[in-house]
Amino acid sequence: MGYNLHDLLDGKFDLPPSYELEAITDFVENLARSDRFIDVGANQGIYSYIANKLMSGRDIIAIEANPALCKKLQTLFDSGNNKFIVHNNAASDEAGYVELNICDSDSACSSIARAPDYTSTKVVVQAVRLDDIVDPMVNSLVKIDVEGYEYRVVVGAKKILNSLGVIVYVEMHGWGDQTIGKYPWHVFLLFYNWGFGVDRMGETHIYRFSKQRVLNRTRGFIRYGLVMFVKYIIRVSGLRPVLYKIKSSFDWA
Repeated sequence: MGYNLHDLLDGKFDLPPSYELEAITDFVENLARSDRFIDVGANQGIYSYIANKLMSGRDIIAIEANPALCKKLQTLFDSGNNKFIVHNNAASDEAGYVELNICDSDSACSSIARAPDYTSTKVVVQAVRLDDIVDPMVNSLVKIDVEGYEYRVVVGAKKILNSLGVIVYVEMHGWGDQTIGKYPWHVFLLFYNWGFGVDRMGETHIYRFSKQRVLNRTRGFIRYGLVMFVKYIIRVSGLRPVLYKIKSSFDWA
């Protein structure tokens, strides 16, 4: 089943009709059987807004490092009977402080793990482990979109993510976290070792992880995880620029 994104978001967000449509369709279907939504890297609050519209009497927890976006998140939810909680923190694998690069031309564009290729302003934000601020709960739905910081976030949320019935959507960013040498491949491996299977949401970079039996999760891991492993080898070996040059030469041929 597809959804009209404009109607689903009540026209509050300026997005193309096909924006993450496969992921959002799958997300909406899983909301019906979820008792809580945790939005890590909530940004403008698109997924939290959908959850607030379709859930009733539930907790919606948004974690966002960007202070300006947190203020907007607080004012976005003026209806519904859900309990909406915003944490102005960077989710990580340990408590402390980190530097967040915020794009000067677009406050919705920010990153901790990636050196910015845009003019940006650095702000210091408090980092927390999700397991330290959110209690584990069965049937939680979790979305993680943190611009390469995925590995740290997942490590810091082990108890939450391993609760019964948890489903996790993760947007993978190929540049990963070079400061600790962790890339999407390592995130896949972590989930697999915790008993999660994986499915890709259409042609997006968003993957859904859920607990599965060994055979099923191994199939998904072979299908998607090994691709991530090859990409990881290409990136760390320095072959990526060479392959792009070869691809470009064929494109011009």
